Amino acid sequence: MTILTAGVDLRIRGIHIYVRNRIESVSSGDCSLDRSKNSRSGQDALDTGLIAALVLALLGVGDKDIVADFALTELATARLLADWRAEHAGALPRWPGFGRAPAQVMELFLADLATTYGTLRTYVTDHVGFTEAEIEALRETLLEPLPPVAPDTP
Repeated sequence: MTILTAGVDLRIRGIHIYVRNRIESVSSGDCSLDRSKNSRSGQDALDTGLIAALVLALLGVGDKDIVADFALTELATARLLADWRAEHAGALPRWPGFGRAPAQVMELFLADLATTYGTLRTYVTDHVGFTEAEIEALRETLLEPLPPVAPDTP
């Protein structure tokens, strides 16, 4: 192993630890995944969106709905940009994608996870280090029980 590959391995491991910490924060209620409120920069929106995608997938939400949820941030782009400009004396952000969340970004993220790790669950269990019990606890914390179904009456 070279110094370069060791450095890459450490960075990747750091990312896995970061992802685990963020998902744990969501599970404990210490972290919001509302990208329109949690985004002081375009990078924050992207970061929050990627963590939200992982959490939604663990809750059983399909890729199509995850992509649609991510793209909803586009509705807040004008407000995010106005807030940023107000905090920076009217200047425009350097990053042209500031506050944006195009559906294609999430589509590429999910496709890359599937190509690299097989499934999102495999990524979270084998690389991020979550156990099935921890995933189930996340589901119990974030999912509400379905209301009872009324019996059919003639």
